[in-house]
Amino acid sequence: MQDIGYRKIKVAKYKGIDAGDGTGTGIAKLQISVSRGDLQKDFKCVVESEALEEPIVTMFTADVNVKPTGIKLSGVNGHVVQGSFVKLVCEVTGAKPAAEVKWFNRSAPVGESLISTALKAMPDGTYLTKSSLEFIASSWENGNAFHCEADNTVTRDLQDLSLRAMHLLEVYYAPVVTVEAPISTVNETDKYVLLNCAYHSNPMKLDDALWSKDGKNLTLTTDKYEGGDVENLPLVIKDITREDQGNYTCTCRNSVGSQESENYIFLNVQFPPTVELAILSEMPIKAVEEKDVTLVCTPVHGNPVTLSKVRWFLADELLKELPECNYTSYDDEGRGQGYGGPLCSVDSHILSLVNVSEGFAGNYTCQGQNIAGWGPKSEPQELIVYYPPGPASLKASSTKVIKKSSVTLTCSVKNPGKPEAITYVWYRGNHLISDITSFNWTINPVTYETKSNYTCYAHNDGGDSTPASIFVNVSAPPAFIQNLQPYQGILYTTSNISLTCRVECSPECSIVWLRNSQIIPKSDVLYSFKETKHPADLNKNDFESVESTLLFNMYRWPDKQLNKSAPNSFYACQSSSNGIGPGVTSIMEIAVDYPPEDVKASKAIIDVQENNKPETINCTGKGHPTLTYVWKNAQGVNVSTNHVLSLKTVTRGDAGKYYCEASNKHGKLTTNADLNVQYVPSCTLSLEKHKGSASLKCESEANPLEVTFRFQIKGENETIDPNLITQDGNKGYLELDDSIETFRTYQCFVNNSVGIGVPCERDVLGIAPWWKQLFGDNLIIVIAALAAIIIIIIICIIIILICRRKRSNNKYNNPVEMEEREKSVIWYIDFLFDSSG
Repeated sequence: MQDIGYRKIKVAKYKGIDAGDGTGTGIAKLQISVSRGDLQKDFKCVVESEALEEPIVTMFTADVNVKPTGIKLSGVNGHVVQGSFVKLVCEVTGAKPAAEVKWFNRSAPVGESLISTALKAMPDGTYLTKSSLEFIASSWENGNAFHCEADNTVTRDLQDLSLRAMHLLEVYYAPVVTVEAPISTVNETDKYVLLNCAYHSNPMKLDDALWSKDGKNLTLTTDKYEGGDVENLPLVIKDITREDQGNYTCTCRNSVGSQESENYIFLNVQFPPTVELAILSEMPIKAVEEKDVTLVCTPVHGNPVTLSKVRWFLADELLKELPECNYTSYDDEGRGQGYGGPLCSVDSHILSLVNVSEGFAGNYTCQGQNIAGWGPKSEPQELIVYYPPGPASLKASSTKVIKKSSVTLTCSVKNPGKPEAITYVWYRGNHLISDITSFNWTINPVTYETKSNYTCYAHNDGGDSTPASIFVNVSAPPAFIQNLQPYQGILYTTSNISLTCRVECSPECSIVWLRNSQIIPKSDVLYSFKETKHPADLNKNDFESVESTLLFNMYRWPDKQLNKSAPNSFYACQSSSNGIGPGVTSIMEIAVDYPPEDVKASKAIIDVQENNKPETINCTGKGHPTLTYVWKNAQGVNVSTNHVLSLKTVTRGDAGKYYCEASNKHGKLTTNADLNVQYVPSCTLSLEKHKGSASLKCESEANPLEVTFRFQIKGENETIDPNLITQDGNKGYLELDDSIETFRTYQCFVNNSVGIGVPCERDVLGIAPWWKQLFGDNLIIVIAALAAIIIIIIICIIIILICRRKRSNNKYNNPVEMEEREKSVIWYIDFLFDSSG
């Protein structure tokens, strides 16, 4: 038998071991050197013998390990850009067991966190190892050699060199920028300063460069800056000022991107100090208190801010420069030796003023010095020293002061003191006038209260002046405290009539009375006079006054009453002049009042047909004051609020009396008019006995009441005998013929002077004996009534019997008696039914 696909390696005889029973064990050994070509090869052992009909075959596969044969590094073509993702792949082939891969950046091993490995079994029994290195490219990787090394146990057992592959990485990155000299100190007076900037990048060529100060980009103008661009990266700042102080950074940009310098240059610009002065003592200062005052000079701006000397000024005149040192000798560096005097060691920031008086007042300034020189003077601060005004003087604007006019009191001082914005204190008598603080006080209007003594003095925060006083006398021209009413109506029967007026006047004046412009003499018996003098009243602002009353002696007037027909009279109260002002006059018009009289309507009765408008009625009367009128209907409802009653279209419901009420404040008087609404008749028909005969009664309602009646049979040409018709006022009667038994409809027509009304109708069955009238509807009604009465009687009897039977259950025990009683009840009920039948 021939094996196809197998190669014969060796033919060997085996060495037998006899077992003693004619059998034995044969052993054949094969020893060969395997190679990569034996990978996955099957080995077959074939035993042949003459005793065997078929050879004995056994098989095995040799496990052959081999070292890696190939390595390849890939993943990047050309350069990468800073910040991009980089993946390098190292592939190792021909190894069994699988190769192990290590990564190196230059010579430094790469951390495992960046590495991932994948294995793949190949058809020849070896493994493909694929190891990946992944990272983000930065400037630090530029120019670095990344390599991978691969080996397995075979390589290490044979102590062969590991396989190695390398890749040189080029990274394009934005400039990495640095600036030199973290602090640069210059003076404000320097002409320029140079700031250096350095960078490295890939590619090195810059597309742009800029400088920033305190985070803001600089605009590089030629008058202020030089350089600072891609051609000349260092920056020159010219004509240094304090505004140039700050943190400077440099930013460069290439094709990859831009980057600001990681550090900065602090440009320290020294300049003289700016100071401010403060007065620490509480302001203002009163000279009389002789207080001490402390002034402090504090640096606000400056570099450095430490002051080496301070100059003090009052109104731009130099007072002191502190410290004030008077050394007699100096060392080689110019420092004083020995004691420099009492003002050499003082704090130059502080100036103390002792026992301040008004001569210390003024504007103080200070000036500070540092290593850069003397700075400007501070803003002036005023030291305010207060002192009181000089003596006051007081005068009035007029020596003749009149009530209701005005007077101005002026308080003045020659020396206003300090502060000049002074206030004034005023007194009227002993009363403080707190709301007046100006130098003049205008009293307007002048009142009785103005007549008083006045005192004033000036006041400021430094104190009070010497006061001044004056007395103001006030006069009052004649003026009414109580004048006459312009108009008054007096009831003619009034028995007590008087007129009173009161005139204020200082000096005093006199009063006379006039009637219709004529003075009423004291001798006139129709009148009497009464006069009273009143003192001044401060609470009412009244000066001295005269009160006069004119009394009417009614018992001396004709009929002891006023004349109703007399025209109105004009009475006047008139005062004389008192030298201060002219006399005054108050006039009253007096009318004689009386209650309503002679009230009447223009027409007592007004006739009007229904649904027409009645004529207008006027109500007139006499009385004073003028009468007012109200028209009311019979129900008391107002229908007009003036003297004219003008109604719209009326109906019969509007008929009746209308009342005119005339009134004034002295009384009321009423008259009336009768509205007579005329309308055509309306009627109703009914059956009744009239004069012993069955008749139709036609009753009418009409205005006028004078009516006539006419009867007729509806739908018939039959004429009714006039002798059958009689009339009693507003009622008409038609005697019915008792021989007529047919159904008829009668009509009644009623007429008056307004017209004929709508006829009223009545159906009549005919006049027949009463039993003949019990047919039709009448018969049904009678039968129903009788049936209802019988049913009610039966129900009542049944109820009575039931009640008596219940009551007799205990009284009767004999069945015969009970049966006899039931028979009697049944006989009674049958009797009732027979009777009704």
